[in-house]
Amino acid sequence: MTSIHEGITITSPDPERTALGLSVFGLVPYSGTEELMLRGAGNGPSVMIRQGQPTVPTSAVFYGVDLYSSNAELSADLAERAGWLARRPSAYWASGRPIIESRIHREDDALTVFAAQTDPALALKTRLDDHPEELHSDIVTTVWFVEEAAVAGEVEFWTKAMGLHLFEEPAWYDARSMAQLFDLPEPRRVGGVLFADDAGTHLLEFLYLEGAGILEPNASGVTGWQSIHFIREQMPDLMDARLIGKDAAERDLWESPGGVRFTVEEAGNDAGTDTA
Repeated sequence: MTSIHEGITITSPDPERTALGLSVFGLVPYSGTEELMLRGAGNGPSVMIRQGQPTVPTSAVFYGVDLYSSNAELSADLAERAGWLARRPSAYWASGRPIIESRIHREDDALTVFAAQTDPALALKTRLDDHPEELHSDIVTTVWFVEEAAVAGEVEFWTKAMGLHLFEEPAWYDARSMAQLFDLPEPRRVGGVLFADDAGTHLLEFLYLEGAGILEPNASGVTGWQSIHFIREQMPDLMDARLIGKDAAERDLWESPGGVRFTVEEAGNDAGTDTA
């Protein structure tokens, strides 16, 4: 059994300001820890906000997170009133069905959130299924940009070593739609591949530009999103990963072959399961 992104780490120069900004998406502080922790109303991962400066990624960038919205236009409006910068929702197609999505970001915290108004046939079950009157689901997906050349290796690593399942095979999204969503100077195809955990409740997504290159969350090139945390019944074979140090909870911090930063622990080890 693999639990996908049980927790997420953010680095921010002003954790309380960052927490206030994320509250527009339903993420609220909860007690029981000395760290500044946020949790949504559903079954999404916990979010730990560390004091510090957002960093420049190496070979992959933790670009942002996805949550479902019952009204992407309203999500963008409310986020703008709370100090975020929001692209007007744009439509693109995945597996023959439409997704209406707004890319919402903050320059000061270097954070990005995608509010996705998703066709039910493409969507995972979330809190919105039982509470259609609400605007946002919990965090559904963590979104990373990797180099196109790294995609095959990442698929092998996350399915074989980490035990995730392919939710959507690698595919290309329309260049014009991606130019609008990411505010690109000219149309350029963006590819994507999605992985799910055993329960099918959360997703890990890798995006990649056709040819080479990685899109940055903002002009500075830094990102406040830092790493994701997994729980496994047994520790995986991480021979193909790189140990790069410790995270805020003093757990081993790894990078996948393509540069995705993560921590992992065995189920039943309660130390740090509410942090990332």
